[in-house]
Amino acid sequence: MPQAIKDCRTCNRRRIRCDRAFPACSKCVSRKLSCPGYEKPLRWINGAVSKGPYRQDFQPRGPDLDIQTTSHKQSVENQDDRTTRTNYLWPNSQSTPRLEFSVLADFRTPFVEYQNFQAEAISLLKHFTEVIANQLAWYDDDANPWRNLIVPLAFSSRTLFTAILAMSAGNILSRMENSYIHTSIHFQSMQFHRHNALNLLSKDFQDIRSFSATPWLPSHSQLGKATLASVIVLSYLEIHFPTSGVWRLHLNGAREVLRAVQKPPVCDRTMSFLVEELSAATTWPLLTNYNLDMPTSNDDVELQDLLGTVNVPDQASGFSGFCLALRLITLTERLSQQSKSDGISCVDTEAAFAEIDQTLSQAWSSTLKTVRPERLWHSKLEGRDVKYLIDAYYHATAVYKFQALRRTTKDGYSIESHRFQLLQSLLAFHDLESFAQDQAWPLFIAGTESKGDAVSQDWISCRFRRIIHCSCALDRPRVMSFLEQFWSQTDHESWIDYGRQRASDLASFLIL
Repeated sequence: MPQAIKDCRTCNRRRIRCDRAFPACSKCVSRKLSCPGYEKPLRWINGAVSKGPYRQDFQPRGPDLDIQTTSHKQSVENQDDRTTRTNYLWPNSQSTPRLEFSVLADFRTPFVEYQNFQAEAISLLKHFTEVIANQLAWYDDDANPWRNLIVPLAFSSRTLFTAILAMSAGNILSRMENSYIHTSIHFQSMQFHRHNALNLLSKDFQDIRSFSATPWLPSHSQLGKATLASVIVLSYLEIHFPTSGVWRLHLNGAREVLRAVQKPPVCDRTMSFLVEELSAATTWPLLTNYNLDMPTSNDDVELQDLLGTVNVPDQASGFSGFCLALRLITLTERLSQQSKSDGISCVDTEAAFAEIDQTLSQAWSSTLKTVRPERLWHSKLEGRDVKYLIDAYYHATAVYKFQALRRTTKDGYSIESHRFQLLQSLLAFHDLESFAQDQAWPLFIAGTESKGDAVSQDWISCRFRRIIHCSCALDRPRVMSFLEQFWSQTDHESWIDYGRQRASDLASFLIL
């Protein structure tokens, strides 16, 4: 277990030796004492402004809100910003969905182990709801399923709750600059919660494996959803450190959960969302993995069958249709390459091209109908930029279709026309940081079409650095590195051919 570098203040005050366990001293926990942790204590006081010439403008600060004594009927949005910890947990926006503050108090009862470091748990949960929920969603509005579905589910699942804390600590760690003290603290916190989450997850897996031997109960469905959500959250945690490849293990674990719980009920919004999310999570690795057998594996077929139970046009995000189009394009390209290597033509590219066109057009129109600009709340400019994002995704995927299948169409559209529309959509953003979490794919495809154009290459590199700065690095540095190497070589005009030739030298990366 990680240890702090100094004793906690409770042990100092009691003049006993502290074991420096992180995040709370075990001696305090065993004696049911409140461990304040190891950070320097900060207190709000009435400063000089209450005594100087501006004292007439000074408003004395009231007592802090007590989590345990807050009325269950008292809403978060009714609390003053200066005297409540609620705004530290959820964003201060009129359009943001709010939970009753009593929900936060209730989670203390089933999760006793978190009561001794309640402040840290609240801080990490706040980071998840404010920052990570926005980063994980295609777009952030008052219907964000990570806040509306996953966070409430976490209050009934110790495993999911712990996984969320681990991911929050990891996300904070990945955003911090090289400061040894603070980096060490968040690293220890991430390791601690991740270790606990994995231990709890192994027990959940054992319970799920026993489902086949017992009659199906409503509690089984609840455990299945919470376990699937936990595995997906842990995979997203590991994507912050993508070179380890641990995220692949979690995605395989998610498949095992789906096999155990079988097909999700179509009426269950949470399970449908999780299956849709798993579809996206397993799509991006396909794009840069050139193993011919991988896209046609039984796992992928089973996942496609599960996706068939989810009516894509009715999904909240709308963007899931683009992921289906990407899977179809990649599958067709891999099968085509395999048939060439075997000397057998077994792929009807014309029929596949028509199916991809239909899927892509359906995804475009569905997303345009689903997204409501007036519900986006992070920035007023997002409402104006959301159409450009959808157009960029459509044209980027269409360009990828031409790149992968090397065909032309009879309707006059070509890769050049889609490439032009893609660049126009990216240039039209009013705020270059709008939907930063979604820009990597269209920027990457624009980069693959910028070979020999130094001006476009510089612009794309700057745009990538900007979304890394305002969002998170993830695997984007390796995406940029691949583009730079592709631009500098002269043997291949296709990034897919170049990636396939260099597959033994270049590790697969995630275009996220």
